[in-house]
Amino acid sequence: MDKSLNLGSTLIFLLISLPLIGIIFWPYSPYSQDSGLLYLAPNADHWFGTDDTGRDLVARVSIAVEISFSVGVLSVIIGILIGLPLGCYSAFYGGTADLLVQRVVDILMAFPLLIMGLLIIAAVGSGFTPLVIAIGIAQSPRFARMARACTLSVKENEFIEAAFSFGGGKIYIIYKHVLRNITGPLIIQSVLFISEAIMVEAGLSFLGLGIQPPTPTLGNIIRGGVSFLGFSPWICIIPGAILSLIVIGLNLMGDGLRDKLAPDFI
Repeated sequence: MDKSLNLGSTLIFLLISLPLIGIIFWPYSPYSQDSGLLYLAPNADHWFGTDDTGRDLVARVSIAVEISFSVGVLSVIIGILIGLPLGCYSAFYGGTADLLVQRVVDILMAFPLLIMGLLIIAAVGSGFTPLVIAIGIAQSPRFARMARACTLSVKENEFIEAAFSFGGGKIYIIYKHVLRNITGPLIIQSVLFISEAIMVEAGLSFLGLGIQPPTPTLGNIIRGGVSFLGFSPWICIIPGAILSLIVIGLNLMGDGLRDKLAPDFI
């Protein structure tokens, strides 16, 4: 529905605007500590309040939102670059190659995304770049399965047979005809997978395995505020609410795009 798409797009636009406000216009630093500003509740000067070291939460949440969207988008790009060719080629070529790729995909998809991220982070270490790579690799089997399913449905169309009859090679047909016809489902899944990636990033950071302090992320801000939930709940509640709004906005966008671009896609 257009209503879902419009609402989701508006919500995401507002959330993306938050880093611009916090980084460019907001007068407080996300790293500056002030013992005279400890545990301030939201007020006219500090809209989201301050944390246990006097750091302004608008500034910190702004950086965290920027990091969340960066991790989400970049990891999905990595997932597409790995999973899309695998799925398309395995569907188009079939046989042993298809069977092998699908068994590997089945094994990888048996692990929840967060667990896959944990395993890869354990191997490559924490930080922004390892986190993006870990989540991207963890998402690639999902893109491979989606690309394979869409390619199999497109492969049976008459225009593909016509392309073969005119001498088109398999690789040419995949890039010229198949990819063009699976763009809608790919966009839909990408938007939905960005929200998953952001949730995984927040979860890993909350566990202390993602991006490390003092760099603020929604996960480590929430983690830092858990101890003060009884008397300074805004330290947890505000970044948690922002995270929820991001996920809700992206899912509304995904639903709206599905109805608009691929109404038959589930």
